[in-house]
Amino acid sequence: MMWLLYVSIGIVVLAIVFLAIYAIKIFKNTTSTIKELNTVSGRIQSRIESLTDKAEGIQQKTELINEDIEYKKQSVQVLLDSFKETKPSLRSLQHNVRTTNMVEEEAKASYSYEVNRMLDWGNTAIDLYSKFASKKERK
Repeated sequence: MMWLLYVSIGIVVLAIVFLAIYAIKIFKNTTSTIKELNTVSGRIQSRIESLTDKAEGIQQKTELINEDIEYKKQSVQVLLDSFKETKPSLRSLQHNVRTTNMVEEEAKASYSYEVNRMLDWGNTAIDLYSKFASKKERK
């Protein structure tokens, strides 16, 4: 019966040897796979960092664009407010121009009337003087 014990111990030793050899093969295969995974992980990490940098750059540009848009929006608003304030001023100016034109027309009419009266008086004075001069010559 002893031989059975030796055979059993031999089978157990062989099983342990095969298990050790199989474990070493698996360890070698998983080590290379883990190295590949680390390499891929490193590349993914570098791409993520690159994308993060680009996203930060885009965010900064977006903020600059938003600030520029806000500045231009305020500038346009100031311009629109100026136009709104200009409208009453233009109406007032238009009213003043109309009033000035009316006063000018009245002044021209009055001036024309006064000039005509003065011409009439002047003509009358000249007529009187010529009559007086002609009477004086006759005497």
